[in-house]
Amino acid sequence: MKVRYIFFVLISSMLMGCADWLKEEPTDRFVEDNFFENKKALKSALLGGYGRFADFYVDKWTAWIGEWGTDAVSSTYLSDKEGCHRYLFTSSSTFVNTWYSNHYETISRFNTVLKRVDNIPDMTIAEKEEVKGECLFMRALCYFRLVQTLGPVPLILEEFNEMDNGLPRASIGDVYTAIINDLKIAAEDGCLPEKRVDEFTRVNRTAALTLLGKVYLTLA
Repeated sequence: MKVRYIFFVLISSMLMGCADWLKEEPTDRFVEDNFFENKKALKSALLGGYGRFADFYVDKWTAWIGEWGTDAVSSTYLSDKEGCHRYLFTSSSTFVNTWYSNHYETISRFNTVLKRVDNIPDMTIAEKEEVKGECLFMRALCYFRLVQTLGPVPLILEEFNEMDNGLPRASIGDVYTAIINDLKIAAEDGCLPEKRVDEFTRVNRTAALTLLGKVYLTLA
């Protein structure tokens, strides 16, 4: 009986001891913990955020949902796309759902870069500040489009992976406060380049100042 007990204890100890070295880290794919290791990876994530925003313009009707009903957008053959010219948005609209979710997917990507940039070892302080400025601008732009079109919306300023549609909506005032705070930082002298010769599709300080001015005019 004692022999059986000792044997059982030995086997259990061996299995428990093996747990650590049997655990494998994924090396065949990138996950968050092994992706953000250098400047190249961070830039890839940053450009991924820009790319997600650019997806709005694949479908021209989705891209301009926030402008329908104004003088900025008109159609010669489509009088009212799902009521959007009269701001009759419904949750059953495919266009509205796509537009809404794409904004939060874009915000998610830039929030993630904001969270990770300070831990990148091969970036200078100036490079990190520039990336932060770009992320803050793009996040502010997304929330500006959301709040202009829908009013109160969920306000998420931390890293998240999936949008929780059950989140409470922030007030219009709180959303605009977050927008202005982001743009003020992005528009600070030295955060973003005044203009870009290369990679001119990325944000510069002029864009941040322009959007900040538009936000103030909207609130005036």
